[in-house]
Parts: sequence; structure tokens; C-alpha cells
Amino acid sequence: MQLPILETKILSSLLWNYFITTFLTILVGVPIAFFALLGKGYLAPLGFVALTLVLAQVIAAIGYGSYFPWSIPGLYSGAGGATKTCWTNTVIQF
Repeated sequence: MQLPILETKILSSLLWNYFITTFLTILVGVPIAFFALLGKGYLAPLGFVALTLVLAQVIAAIGYGSYFPWSIPGLYSGAGGATKTCWTNTVIQF
């Protein structure tokens, strides 16, 4: 297939980005567990996830995604194609 050899510097950068995104996703998943505990079932957290998913997409599309906690992991990972913004890095550092 003649693929180039992956350099360790590039690999470490990609893994660091992956682990930070994973940590941020776990961090914003805590309220979902709270709603599951509070609602004593699966419908309350499912509704919460659906609502936050829609809100995260809309708010990120408007341009205020760095202010909405559930949009930050997607913005940090660059899943939308954009690079990391300065404000997102500031939020993550604190």
C-alpha cells in the first residue's frame, strides 16, 4: 500500500488530542448519570442527551459553541473541520 511511516511526534500529538477529547466527553457526561440516578430509569437521561445534542449543534453553528459545555469536546477535537479556537483552549486550561 506504500503508506508513509508515521512519525512519533505526529502520533503523540494525535493521541494527546484524542485523550483530551475523551476526558472532556467523560466530564460532560456526569450530568447524564445524575439524571439517570434522579429519574430511576433511562428515559430522563435519553431525553437530556437528545436535548443537549440538538442544543450543542445549534449553538455551535451560531458561533457560541465555546460557551456551551457540551459543544467544547467536538470543537476541541476539530470534528467540524475547524481548528481549535483560542477561547476553547482557554476554557480547557482552567
